[in-house]
Amino acid sequence: MYPTVEYVVYVVEQSAGTSGWIVASSILSVVIAAAALFFSIKHIRDERKHKILTTKPKVIIQITSPELKKPGLRLSLVNCGLGPAIINRIEYSVNKKPIESDVIAELARVILADEDGAFFYNKPAKEQHLAPQESYTIVDTDCDIYQAHEVKTRISEQLDIRITYSSIYGEQFTTEL
Repeated sequence: MYPTVEYVVYVVEQSAGTSGWIVASSILSVVIAAAALFFSIKHIRDERKHKILTTKPKVIIQITSPELKKPGLRLSLVNCGLGPAIINRIEYSVNKKPIESDVIAELARVILADEDGAFFYNKPAKEQHLAPQESYTIVDTDCDIYQAHEVKTRISEQLDIRITYSSIYGEQFTTEL
């Protein structure tokens, strides 16, 4: 049988004068690694803040006249922000009296003073998504220019709408009319 070697150990003698350089270079490498870790974490946090800011929704309530040739009035939600809005809740009140969103037809009748039902209305679904630059019509009615001004005044004086919505990151926002 041949003899086998299981371990080989190399011993390197260290000179007494260079030990300071070795310790200093070791400490310096630890400092550089710690700085790299710090800046990596800072970059990740800054990137997250940037993503949140660039996907922030901004929902407004708009009262507009849809067309010049066909006068009327439209009450709608518009997302003017950069990210999608998730509509969590819409609260309506007329003359400070809360109205359930299920009876939005009655709300439209009260505000528009339109008994014959010549209006279109929508009830937003729960967790309704509103993409950037998208609008969602709540009430749309046909009326002449003079009625439109009267109805617009009545809406601004009698109707209160409070919308609670969130971003895709879960931040909560509120807007009111």
